[in-house]
Amino acid sequence: MESRTYIGCQVYKIAEAYNISQVSVRTIVDNYIVYCRGRLASGGRVNFFGLAYITPEFEYLRLNITLAYECKLVADKIGFPQYTVYVIVKAYIDDLIESVLTGRTAEIRGIMSVHPLMQDGYFCKIHSSVSQALKSYIRDSNAVCGNIRVHTYKSLKDKIAERKFAYDRKDA
Repeated sequence: MESRTYIGCQVYKIAEAYNISQVSVRTIVDNYIVYCRGRLASGGRVNFFGLAYITPEFEYLRLNITLAYECKLVADKIGFPQYTVYVIVKAYIDDLIESVLTGRTAEIRGIMSVHPLMQDGYFCKIHSSVSQALKSYIRDSNAVCGNIRVHTYKSLKDKIAERKFAYDRKDA
């Protein structure tokens, strides 16, 4: 069975690190995921900064939105301070990136997953895929975006390649 990062573990780790309740962390993460799904359904691009981005086939909302602004929208909806939402979402994404860099599959429930691929005993490539739940949601809601695709950030791919190169250098 492949190693995977679970949302409950992430929530616990983030709650402990920032001294905030697990319920609050879970609420923030869940509402951020709902926001991302809605943005995709309405034809917008969603960035998980440093990890991957998801683009619709027909991008109707051509806005460059920062993570801070997205967090402001989520904070306004759930009544949490904007900075708290930003810190929790950033920690969530950073934990996903760290999971991939350590060889575990990172999954954003209901949206996408990122799988590090092993070759010659080292993690050297990344495969990203859109979740079937998101595809069904887009199809069933008659969303305007059409098909959606996930793209892994080149910086993350480069970090994985650098680590493989470092391991190769040690073996030489």
